[in-house]
Amino acid sequence: MENKSGKLSRDDYEKIYSLLESVSPIDGDCGKLCSSACCALDGNFQDGIRDETFFAESDGETDEEVGIYLLPGEEKLHDKNDPWLEWSEEDAQSAGFPESWKEKVFFVKCRGADLCKRELRPIQCRTFPAAPYLTEEGELFLILYTDILPYKCPLVYGGFHLNDDFLAATFSAWSKLIEDQRIFDLVSEDSRFRDECEMQIVKLYGPEPSY
Repeated sequence: MENKSGKLSRDDYEKIYSLLESVSPIDGDCGKLCSSACCALDGNFQDGIRDETFFAESDGETDEEVGIYLLPGEEKLHDKNDPWLEWSEEDAQSAGFPESWKEKVFFVKCRGADLCKRELRPIQCRTFPAAPYLTEEGELFLILYTDILPYKCPLVYGGFHLNDDFLAATFSAWSKLIEDQRIFDLVSEDSRFRDECEMQIVKLYGPEPSY
């Protein structure tokens, strides 16, 4: 695999945010499809959105938190005192991140769609439901995020065609992000985990688009 040595700067993140600002997975506000389930801080999902398979596997109860881990250095773009996000801090190793992640990691939860500052949405919110996948040779693809969630995202299960400009911008963003060794390690480890668990891989975009 190609070695990535640099760490992303605040300026790098600002450029990536800008790149992803003008694109969307589908035309219109996808939050209207599910009453913004990913912004449900309390985990109360509307009928038809709550994933009963997930809750059945967890005996009907779960402490699963709906939120996102920020990538290394991404927190510099955010004010922790801004009330639209709820913050928590964890030790990277205890949270299961790669050994190259030496710093603390930050987990953020949206306090509700009505408080959302769209221009400040974290990267993994902007790029969902596309997820980065690295082959063992280090080739990057975008795949459909099919990991277990406590709700059924219409973008994952609804058979939507994701916008071409969204996929192209997201691929460019992740191509830049994995220049940071820590992010490269995270994507690589996640990819190998998917392989080992024989998880379904639905390719969305790559050097030779497969959608």
